Amino acid sequence: MGTSLGGLDDLARELVRLKAATPFEVLGVAPSAEAAEVRTAFLRLTKERHTNRYARQEPEYRRLATEIFLTIRKANDQLATPEKRTAWREKLDRAEGAPA
Repeated sequence: MGTSLGGLDDLARELVRLKAATPFEVLGVAPSAEAAEVRTAFLRLTKERHTNRYARQEPEYRRLATEIFLTIRKANDQLATPEKRTAWREKLDRAEGAPA
């Protein structure tokens, strides 16, 4: 995710990508990331994608930006504690071990 606002199509594609991603992918960190790295990534993304940056845009633009921001916030919440990060790592490990 870049720092430019992009167009509606760009925001829509980004939202689809983020909705399909794991919390680690949403925040752009490795599954081995610890609390400080997760927090740093979250803070960086909130600065880039905070809804206030889109306040003067048309309603559809703001709606997409809000959805992206909420997805980033949800990813951070899902990785907020060591227990939650461990649970996600285990989930990813199980998915990798599943037959294709």
